[in-house]
Amino acid sequence: MVEYQQIRLGFGIARNLVLAWNVEGTSVADISSEVSQTAHLATFLYYPTGRRLFFKGGIGAGYLTQDDGY
Repeated sequence: MVEYQQIRLGFGIARNLVLAWNVEGTSVADISSEVSQTAHLATFLYYPTGRRLFFKGGIGAGYLTQDDGY
């Protein structure tokens, strides 16, 4: 079984500046084990000329877990 989840939350803090937070996760399981990964990302999006051009910068952290049933 394979699963993928994603949550995005963003809001404007200035006319051309957006702060966003993303959480992404995947999970793969079979009969004897399961592996899952989660990443948290914080980004800024800057639109200097309106909506056609933007710059994006951010930082994130992720982790991986494995459950082999023991």
